[in-house]
Amino acid sequence: MKERLKSLDGLRGLAALGVFLSHTGFEVSLLTHSAALIAAYHTLAVGPNSVQILFVLSGFLMAYLYPIIPFPWQFIQKRYARVIPVYSVVVIYLWLTVLEKFVRVWYLQVVLLFVLALGFRLIWLLLQRVSPKSGKFLFSCFLFLQIIMFLINFFFVPHVVQNDQIILPLHIKNVIIGLSNLTLTTPFAKDIIRMGGVFWSLAPEVLFYLLYPFLVIPLVRLGKKWGVLATILIAIGVIKMLFDLDHVFMSLAGFQSMNVARASGFVVGVIIGSLYQERGQIWQKVERLFQLPLMNILLITAFLFVQWADWGIKNGQSVIFQNYYYLTSSVIIGLVVVAAIIPVSLLSRLLSHKWLTFLGLISYSLYLIHAEVMDWIPGVLSPVMPFLPTPQLAAVVVLIVTIVAVIATSYMLYQLVESLYFAHKHLAKKKKKVLPLRFPPKNSLIGVGVVIVFLVMVYAGSYAPSLSVVRHPFEGINSFNSHEVSILQQPLQVPFQAKYDRLSIIAMNLRYAQDAQTTLQTKQHPAQLVFKLYDAQTKQKLFESSRNAYIVEGQTAFPFGFPTIADSSGKNYVAEVSLENGSENDQIFVDTSSTSLVSEYINPKSLSVSNIIRLLGNRLIFAFTNPSLWFALGFIGLLCGLMIKQPKHDRLTTL
Repeated sequence: MKERLKSLDGLRGLAALGVFLSHTGFEVSLLTHSAALIAAYHTLAVGPNSVQILFVLSGFLMAYLYPIIPFPWQFIQKRYARVIPVYSVVVIYLWLTVLEKFVRVWYLQVVLLFVLALGFRLIWLLLQRVSPKSGKFLFSCFLFLQIIMFLINFFFVPHVVQNDQIILPLHIKNVIIGLSNLTLTTPFAKDIIRMGGVFWSLAPEVLFYLLYPFLVIPLVRLGKKWGVLATILIAIGVIKMLFDLDHVFMSLAGFQSMNVARASGFVVGVIIGSLYQERGQIWQKVERLFQLPLMNILLITAFLFVQWADWGIKNGQSVIFQNYYYLTSSVIIGLVVVAAIIPVSLLSRLLSHKWLTFLGLISYSLYLIHAEVMDWIPGVLSPVMPFLPTPQLAAVVVLIVTIVAVIATSYMLYQLVESLYFAHKHLAKKKKKVLPLRFPPKNSLIGVGVVIVFLVMVYAGSYAPSLSVVRHPFEGINSFNSHEVSILQQPLQVPFQAKYDRLSIIAMNLRYAQDAQTTLQTKQHPAQLVFKLYDAQTKQKLFESSRNAYIVEGQTAFPFGFPTIADSSGKNYVAEVSLENGSENDQIFVDTSSTSLVSEYINPKSLSVSNIIRLLGNRLIFAFTNPSLWFALGFIGLLCGLMIKQPKHDRLTTL
């Protein structure tokens, strides 16, 4: 059995603490006006970058603990058994208190959470006593429920939404929301609310677990076979695909953002975990370097910088900037992990402190429940607050009580629910097996096939089946070395020719210059995005619309709808976008690449075979006119070719 790395528990605890403190709303400026102390607190109380720490740690631990997985579904069952139980307790608690408003008083909510956790523990222990294999049955049921909810959210929910609201009876709507959160399928329907603010990060985590045995392990073995340069190239290719997919997911009308680009943290973690698991010559050289106190001091400085930069620099920046920031942050966090797992290093000693390792032990429960516990605090302290003489004292008391309550509740959840997984894990017998493995493994071929189908579906877009879609080049636009032009100073006119009749929507890839939330807070009169459609031959304006510029954020392929033009086929039009009342930080950039401009046409309502074939053909052409898809398929093909050239048989010892 692998030794427990206490320093990583400490790093995980530090990350969970950062997420928690970032949500408390505590204003340290009430206690001090020192810029250094305020910056120090904000560097500790960082949420988004602390989540990136958790992603890197997850990738590292998977590569370190599971270099080989002979039984993929057994592995996935174990990961679900680790993630889902305490998560399900929190989701059911939220469903009863938020959606159904079952209890409103804080002390009854405390009792409810305790009863749910205790009930889960008793039911689990009873099932284990009656049927030791019940876990496999529950896993199968949960997986089946996930598939059902994915289908409902992807195909059904978009058809019952009006004005961003689900038009269904309240109880049916609440059941769909509750089960979508429980099964982590909320990303597949943007109108399904997430009941917990931190739940977004669990969907990519679970997706990583699902892909790990089928795709990640073959890629790791491929890198080991072909050397360091191949590993670096594979990592660069995977990260580029993640960045491309992040852009595509934001363009999909039916999806919530999954922050796909932030999966770069998993990539960095897997690379470091693989190096540590093998401990070859490269690791030995790295270990000698990272033992040096000066290197540890440099890493601590870099780590503190990216934590501070999370609020000091990143806030208000564009999505593209943030994606590259998190990639840089992941690399620095990965180097911190390297130093932390070297026992004699300074970072290892700092992160192995007992208070940090304790927080690391309860970090998952703390991460899930802290926001809900904070909702109890006003009720807990309401009798005391009138007797606190100053706002400063009141803020400190609230913070201390919140910290104590969150840690106590998290420890309760750990003991009642999470500990079941660890108890079962310690009871499991660890046996070494010698297994013949074929390359390319059957599982990896299945995974490659699934990924290719998934990529084609994603790049085909989530446009409604009632629409045909066509890409158009940006003709006559010189954007120099960039694929973006600003419309701050002058309008951008884009000529195009309609391919079909019933033209009804023009979509363009747009990027807002800053963070929309920042604009909402600082601008009384934000910039206005104006769209106009002209007949290219007569120069007649056919349509004009205007909206706040900041709504572009999060909708990369922004749609401009207008009354359907019945006889549009073969006719030339000009789409114009301009900005009114804009500024450097309140402006829009237009992507002028070959994938940016899309015209959309309403299809005939008839579901004849010819119309269905035409729609499918249209979507396939649309997908394969995206260079990013060709890059992804070429990259996958190259990897498959390298796999096939590996030795056909190998014998490996599983751990």
